[in-house]
Amino acid sequence: MPNVPADGRVPRDGDDRPAPAYRQLEPRTDVDLLSVPGVVQLSLPAADQLRVWRDIDPLEGGVGAMPPSLDDPALAARAITWLRISADGAAQARLRWAGINATPIRQIQRIAAEPLADGDGRPDQLRRLSRRPVLRGSVNVLTRLGDGSAQRWSEIDDLAAAAPEVPIADPRSSARDAACARPGPTDVFELDPEAGELRFGDGLRGRRLPLGARVFASYEFCLGAQGNVAEAAIDNAPQLPSGFAVANPVRTWGGADAESTDSGEKQVRRYLQHRDRMVSVDDFESIACRAPGVQIGRIEVLPAFHPDLAPNEPGSRRAWSPCWRFRVTTRASPMRRAPIAHSSTRCAGIWTRAVWSPPNWSCAAPITRACGFRSASKPPPVTRSRKWSTT
Repeated sequence: MPNVPADGRVPRDGDDRPAPAYRQLEPRTDVDLLSVPGVVQLSLPAADQLRVWRDIDPLEGGVGAMPPSLDDPALAARAITWLRISADGAAQARLRWAGINATPIRQIQRIAAEPLADGDGRPDQLRRLSRRPVLRGSVNVLTRLGDGSAQRWSEIDDLAAAAPEVPIADPRSSARDAACARPGPTDVFELDPEAGELRFGDGLRGRRLPLGARVFASYEFCLGAQGNVAEAAIDNAPQLPSGFAVANPVRTWGGADAESTDSGEKQVRRYLQHRDRMVSVDDFESIACRAPGVQIGRIEVLPAFHPDLAPNEPGSRRAWSPCWRFRVTTRASPMRRAPIAHSSTRCAGIWTRAVWSPPNWSCAAPITRACGFRSASKPPPVTRSRKWSTT
């Protein structure tokens, strides 16, 4: 924000040109704003320090580091201060939208205490929720048997990791009252979020639903890709106080439907081909197409490309492990006929694990690269020893 002196005038340099000074504010955010949209919290100083420069030459407005000039006198009279947003020299940022009084939203709906079928005491009981797909980690199950207190059940990834409802003595132990040989949670259930099904234990792996127990489930569900709407499509919100209005200045993103059966059958064949190992160009395209929440229209793979060594030709840098660069172009949203602005997204610097010894080289230690996603910064140094081999 502007650092305005006491006289309110713009400082000048030796050539009598405007040299405005700005006061840096400390930003606070929970996300990386160079990769995903988010909200930044700025702590402004006291009201007497929120000032603007006076007597600015109209021809100097918007020149260099000067703020733009406001042609509307009424709007200029309401201006309190300016906020100047800039990125570091190494960062390349393009702003899609900037505003105040913003907050992130999620397209979810909460279902509280939905009654399910009562327990019958049999093993492997299955209960189906009325709304789906269900968000993983949001399901809470309560059971009540008669006039007793409520019993809470928690979600588990696999019922095979659950403990039996009755302690089982270790047959290898001589003690009669030996403790359970397999500790773990017992009041658990397994969730299929796509089908909205809850599976309870069989007694040996997890507790069974008791006979006559009343079952209630609270959970959250969403509409998947239907939540990706265009700009200004949201004009209301539940429990919105009187006098407040809401609107989305940019289109929403991130919603994706569950994988269809036909697509799943194709992925089985592709997995048997590459087994989650990215080696060939087809492997990179196959795995990149499975990125959740991204509408991919086209993928281009640039083999043997390194962003720090560009421009270079494939094979010109033999001391590097294989490196690939993606150029991903997203499809236009079905909610809008016009193409989306800034629809070209690049993911650069994807390093793969490789153990590679170049031809005509003999390495005392193999050259390796760690697997992971890296930005356009330089890769970490690799310690290697080499010598010319006899050919």
